[in-house]
Amino acid sequence: MTNLSLDFPEFQLYDGTDCHDGNSGIHPGAVDILNNGIDENCDGQDAISICGNGIVEPGEECDDGNFEGNDGCFNCQIFADDDGDEYYADVDCDDNNSSVGADLPCPELNCFDGVDNDADGFIDCNDSDCSEACTELNCFDGVDNDYDGFIDCDDSDCYDVCTELNCFDGVDNDADGFADCDDSDCYDACPELNCFDGVDNNYDGFIDCDDSDCSEACTGCDGVLNSGLVNDECGVCGGDNSSCAGGCTYPQACNYDSVVDIDDGSCIFAEDCEICDGIGGVNANDLDQDGVCDEDEVPGCMDSGYLEFNPLATDDDGSCLIVMLEGCTYANAENYNISATNENGTCTFGSTTGSGCGSLDCPDLNCDGQVGVADLIGLLAGFDTTCDMDSDQ
Repeated sequence: MTNLSLDFPEFQLYDGTDCHDGNSGIHPGAVDILNNGIDENCDGQDAISICGNGIVEPGEECDDGNFEGNDGCFNCQIFADDDGDEYYADVDCDDNNSSVGADLPCPELNCFDGVDNDADGFIDCNDSDCSEACTELNCFDGVDNDYDGFIDCDDSDCYDVCTELNCFDGVDNDADGFADCDDSDCYDACPELNCFDGVDNNYDGFIDCDDSDCSEACTGCDGVLNSGLVNDECGVCGGDNSSCAGGCTYPQACNYDSVVDIDDGSCIFAEDCEICDGIGGVNANDLDQDGVCDEDEVPGCMDSGYLEFNPLATDDDGSCLIVMLEGCTYANAENYNISATNENGTCTFGSTTGSGCGSLDCPDLNCDGQVGVADLIGLLAGFDTTCDMDSDQ
């Protein structure tokens, strides 16, 4: 069965292939108008013109069959040569100026029209061609408005607008090369911090006491500005300290005087072994002047050649009596020396006591002055041997 459709307003009937029954101008076989976005012939797409085919179609101003520039027709649009320099507007950087031709790349001729005039991808003040024309229009928005690499007060365009907003932060806020009180913007805010250094600290043209900031500091004790008078140590304005008693005012000194008013440099202090003598002087406290304080002296024999020698002694008290003498100190030895004070291992004994320095009661076999492990080892070494007891052996 054939489906019939009703087209309005002519009420023409079609067989179901009509893609718009409500519009009699849209149906299969209709002329599809180029580039209007409407599919008049119901083929599923709008007909478009083809630039460069040599046919001027709807939506095209011209079509010379090529895509070459400077021939009056480019991209199917007509370009004129208004300045008569033989460069058409499609290539001419300024078709209103015959002295400007097709020098590429073209400069950004207008820096404030929102158009990328030289088609380099940068518009207006974003284009380096506009660096001189553009300025930092807003000096307080944190934006580099003229794209010169400097923002707000760091840009020289803002030097007249910006001021040293904070005079005590160590920052050159207005980027004029002067920070804080070095900046003339801060002359009113900065005081003359040092009134006696010969420097104009607040850069107001007045130095030290000539600056009103120093009025109080530079007023003398007499109430006169720049008189230079001060109270002396006696409290006398302009005095020379002669009106009050002088002496030693340091409690640690031996001659400290609690009643004097000013210190005259006469203080005496105990050093090394010295002690205060109680009458304003010092006692050496080292009678023999050997560098050892008297209370630290140790009396005794200081000669190591005597039996009474004391290695800790610092003061020889004459107690050295017995001279040290080495020899045999064993009374039962054949060569016993009654005068010897230090045993030197030279003792000899008769056959009744065997070898060594000891006796049967004190078997010091190695003659070291005592019976110990070494003597026991010597005894064991000779154990179970036959001794020759001949008197002439």
